[in-house]
Amino acid sequence: MNIKKFKINIALEVICLAIVVTTFVGAITENKVLFNNNFYTNISLKPTKRTDMEQIGKIVDFIKENCDENNKAYINSATSEYNHQTFINYNAPENTYLTKVIPYTAATESTRGFPIDLFKCKYIFVSNVRLESTGATKGEIITNIKYAVEEDEVISKKFELVKTFDVTSKITYYAYERVQPLDEEERQAWLKLFEEQSEKYPDKFKERIENYKI
Repeated sequence: MNIKKFKINIALEVICLAIVVTTFVGAITENKVLFNNNFYTNISLKPTKRTDMEQIGKIVDFIKENCDENNKAYINSATSEYNHQTFINYNAPENTYLTKVIPYTAATESTRGFPIDLFKCKYIFVSNVRLESTGATKGEIITNIKYAVEEDEVISKKFELVKTFDVTSKITYYAYERVQPLDEEERQAWLKLFEEQSEKYPDKFKERIENYKI
Protein backbone atom coordinates (compact mmCIF):
# COMPACT_ATOMS: atom_id res chain seq x y z
CA MET A 1 0.00 0.00 0.00
CA ASN A 2 2.79 2.41 0.90
CA ILE A 3 4.59 1.59 -2.34
CA LYS A 4 1.41 2.32 -4.28
CA LYS A 5 0.95 5.70 -2.54
CA PHE A 6 4.62 6.50 -3.17
CA LYS A 7 4.19 5.81 -6.88
CA ILE A 8 1.06 7.96 -6.99
CA ASN A 9 2.87 10.83 -5.27
CA ILE A 10 5.78 10.55 -7.70
CA ALA A 11 3.38 10.54 -10.64
CA LEU A 12 1.59 13.64 -9.31
CA GLU A 13 4.89 15.43 -8.79
CA VAL A 14 5.95 14.59 -12.34
CA ILE A 15 2.63 15.88 -13.69
CA CYS A 16 2.92 19.11 -11.70
CA LEU A 17 6.48 19.60 -12.86
CA ALA A 18 5.43 18.99 -16.45
CA ILE A 19 2.68 21.59 -16.13
CA VAL A 20 5.07 24.16 -14.69
CA VAL A 21 7.68 23.50 -17.37
CA THR A 22 5.24 23.55 -20.28
CA THR A 23 3.56 26.69 -18.91
CA PHE A 24 6.92 28.41 -18.73
CA VAL A 25 7.82 27.26 -22.24
CA GLY A 26 4.47 28.52 -23.53
CA ALA A 27 4.91 31.90 -21.83
CA ILE A 28 8.39 32.27 -23.33
CA THR A 29 7.58 31.07 -26.85
CA GLU A 30 3.85 31.88 -27.10
CA ASN A 31 3.41 28.41 -28.55
CA LYS A 32 -0.13 27.95 -29.89
CA VAL A 33 -0.64 24.75 -27.89
CA LEU A 34 1.01 25.85 -24.65
CA PHE A 35 -0.11 29.48 -24.44
CA ASN A 36 -3.31 31.49 -23.98
CA ASN A 37 -5.96 28.80 -23.82
CA ASN A 38 -8.26 27.27 -21.21
CA PHE A 39 -5.40 25.37 -19.61
CA TYR A 40 -2.34 27.58 -20.02
CA THR A 41 -1.60 31.17 -19.04
CA ASN A 42 -2.04 34.23 -21.29
CA ILE A 43 0.82 36.09 -19.59
CA SER A 44 3.68 36.35 -22.04
CA LEU A 45 7.33 36.26 -20.97
CA LYS A 46 8.57 36.46 -24.53
CA PRO A 47 11.18 39.21 -24.90
CA THR A 48 9.97 42.16 -26.92
CA LYS A 49 11.88 42.70 -30.14
CA ARG A 50 11.52 46.32 -31.13
CA THR A 51 11.91 47.26 -34.76
CA ASP A 52 11.22 50.95 -34.27
CA MET A 53 14.34 52.09 -32.44
CA GLU A 54 15.74 54.00 -35.40
CA GLN A 55 12.49 55.94 -35.73
CA ILE A 56 12.33 56.56 -31.97
CA GLY A 57 15.88 57.86 -32.24
CA LYS A 58 14.83 60.39 -34.87
CA ILE A 59 12.22 61.82 -32.50
CA VAL A 60 14.79 61.95 -29.69
CA ASP A 61 17.26 63.74 -31.97
CA PHE A 62 14.59 66.28 -32.88
CA ILE A 63 13.86 66.91 -29.20
CA LYS A 64 17.57 67.24 -28.38
CA GLU A 65 18.04 69.77 -31.18
CA ASN A 66 14.98 71.89 -30.45
CA CYS A 67 14.18 71.56 -26.76
CA ASP A 68 15.63 72.39 -23.35
CA GLU A 69 14.39 72.84 -19.79
CA ASN A 70 12.52 76.00 -20.78
CA ASN A 71 11.17 74.60 -24.05
CA LYS A 72 9.93 71.10 -23.29
CA ALA A 73 8.36 68.31 -25.34
CA TYR A 74 5.18 66.53 -24.30
CA ILE A 75 4.67 62.94 -25.52
CA ASN A 76 0.92 62.38 -25.69
CA SER A 77 0.91 58.58 -25.35
CA ALA A 78 0.88 56.13 -22.46
CA THR A 79 1.34 52.47 -23.30
CA SER A 80 4.06 50.09 -22.16
CA GLU A 81 5.82 50.56 -25.50
CA TYR A 82 5.15 54.25 -26.14
CA ASN A 83 5.31 56.68 -23.24
CA HIS A 84 7.55 59.50 -22.02
CA GLN A 85 10.07 56.99 -20.62
CA THR A 86 10.46 55.40 -24.06
CA PHE A 87 12.11 58.59 -25.26
CA ILE A 88 13.84 59.57 -22.04
CA ASN A 89 15.56 56.19 -21.81
CA TYR A 90 16.65 56.06 -25.43
CA ASN A 91 20.43 55.55 -25.33
CA ALA A 92 20.46 55.98 -21.55
CA PRO A 93 22.46 57.03 -19.59
CA GLU A 94 23.79 59.47 -22.21
CA ASN A 95 20.39 61.15 -22.52
CA THR A 96 19.35 61.21 -18.85
CA TYR A 97 19.08 65.02 -19.01
CA LEU A 98 15.90 64.43 -21.06
CA THR A 99 14.11 63.81 -17.75
CA LYS A 100 14.12 67.60 -17.43
CA VAL A 101 12.95 68.11 -21.00
CA ILE A 102 10.20 65.48 -21.40
CA PRO A 103 7.59 65.72 -18.62
CA TYR A 104 5.51 62.85 -17.27
CA THR A 105 2.66 61.79 -19.52
CA ALA A 106 -0.59 62.01 -17.58
CA ALA A 107 -3.28 59.56 -18.63
CA THR A 108 -5.21 58.45 -15.55
CA GLU A 109 -7.71 61.14 -14.62
CA SER A 110 -8.34 60.16 -11.01
CA THR A 111 -4.68 59.97 -9.97
CA ARG A 112 -2.64 62.12 -12.36
CA GLY A 113 -5.11 64.79 -13.43
CA PHE A 114 -4.45 67.48 -16.01
CA PRO A 115 -0.78 67.58 -17.08
CA ILE A 116 -0.09 71.22 -16.28
CA ASP A 117 3.45 70.84 -17.69
CA LEU A 118 1.71 70.81 -21.05
CA PHE A 119 1.46 74.61 -20.87
CA LYS A 120 5.26 74.86 -20.58
CA CYS A 121 5.98 72.73 -23.64
CA LYS A 122 7.24 74.05 -26.93
CA TYR A 123 6.19 70.85 -28.69
CA ILE A 124 3.37 68.38 -28.25
CA PHE A 125 3.76 64.99 -29.93
CA VAL A 126 0.45 63.31 -30.74
CA SER A 127 -0.08 59.99 -32.51
CA ASN A 128 -2.45 59.01 -35.28
CA VAL A 129 -3.86 56.17 -33.16
CA ARG A 130 -4.84 56.18 -29.50
CA LEU A 131 -1.85 54.99 -27.50
CA GLU A 132 -3.18 54.46 -24.01
CA SER A 133 -3.31 51.49 -21.62
CA THR A 134 -4.34 52.77 -18.23
CA GLY A 135 -6.58 49.92 -17.12
CA ALA A 136 -10.11 48.67 -17.68
CA THR A 137 -11.53 52.17 -18.10
CA LYS A 138 -9.82 54.47 -20.54
CA GLY A 139 -9.57 58.14 -19.70
CA GLU A 140 -9.95 61.13 -22.00
CA ILE A 141 -6.77 63.06 -21.27
CA ILE A 142 -4.79 61.74 -24.24
CA THR A 143 -7.79 61.90 -26.57
CA ASN A 144 -8.67 65.46 -25.53
CA ILE A 145 -5.12 66.73 -25.94
CA LYS A 146 -4.93 65.29 -29.45
CA TYR A 147 -8.27 66.90 -30.31
CA ALA A 148 -7.15 70.20 -28.79
CA VAL A 149 -4.00 70.70 -30.85
CA GLU A 150 -5.48 69.32 -34.05
CA GLU A 151 -9.12 70.40 -34.13
CA ASP A 152 -10.23 72.72 -31.32
CA GLU A 153 -11.17 76.05 -32.87
CA VAL A 154 -9.27 78.04 -30.23
CA ILE A 155 -6.38 75.83 -29.13
CA SER A 156 -5.38 74.46 -32.54
CA LYS A 157 -4.62 77.99 -33.75
CA LYS A 158 -1.87 78.19 -31.14
CA PHE A 159 -0.01 75.22 -32.64
CA GLU A 160 1.56 74.40 -35.98
CA LEU A 161 2.42 70.97 -37.36
CA VAL A 162 6.17 71.04 -38.04
CA LYS A 163 7.29 67.42 -38.30
CA THR A 164 5.91 63.94 -38.99
CA PHE A 165 7.54 60.72 -37.79
CA ASP A 166 6.45 57.34 -39.16
CA VAL A 167 7.42 55.06 -36.28
CA THR A 168 5.84 51.86 -37.61
CA SER A 169 3.52 50.98 -40.47
CA LYS A 170 0.61 51.72 -38.14
CA ILE A 171 1.91 54.42 -35.78
CA THR A 172 2.81 57.97 -36.74
CA TYR A 173 3.77 60.82 -34.41
CA TYR A 174 3.07 64.45 -35.28
CA ALA A 175 5.13 67.21 -33.70
CA TYR A 176 3.07 70.33 -33.06
CA GLU A 177 4.96 73.48 -32.13
CA ARG A 178 3.39 76.19 -30.00
CA VAL A 179 3.47 79.34 -32.12
CA GLN A 180 1.30 81.55 -29.93
CA PRO A 181 1.55 81.90 -26.15
CA LEU A 182 -1.09 80.66 -23.76
CA ASP A 183 -3.72 83.32 -23.09
CA GLU A 184 -7.02 83.56 -21.25
CA GLU A 185 -9.05 82.50 -24.27
CA GLU A 186 -7.02 79.31 -24.56
CA ARG A 187 -7.28 78.69 -20.82
CA GLN A 188 -11.08 78.80 -21.10
CA ALA A 189 -10.96 76.40 -24.03
CA TRP A 190 -9.01 73.88 -21.95
CA LEU A 191 -11.50 74.28 -19.11
CA LYS A 192 -14.36 73.61 -21.49
CA LEU A 193 -12.59 70.60 -22.97
CA PHE A 194 -12.08 69.05 -19.53
CA GLU A 195 -15.37 70.20 -18.02
CA GLU A 196 -16.54 66.66 -17.23
CA GLN A 197 -13.26 65.77 -15.51
CA SER A 198 -13.32 69.05 -13.57
CA GLU A 199 -16.69 68.17 -12.07
CA LYS A 200 -15.33 64.85 -10.79
CA TYR A 201 -11.82 65.98 -9.82
CA PRO A 202 -11.86 69.79 -9.48
CA ASP A 203 -8.50 69.95 -7.70
CA LYS A 204 -6.82 67.93 -10.45
CA PHE A 205 -8.33 69.75 -13.42
CA LYS A 206 -10.29 72.98 -12.94
CA GLU A 207 -8.14 74.40 -10.14
CA ARG A 208 -4.86 73.51 -11.86
CA ILE A 209 -5.90 75.14 -15.11
CA GLU A 210 -7.40 78.24 -13.45
CA ASN A 211 -4.44 78.77 -11.13
CA TYR A 212 -1.77 78.47 -13.80
CA LYS A 213 -0.07 81.84 -14.22
CA ILE A 214 0.08 83.04 -17.78
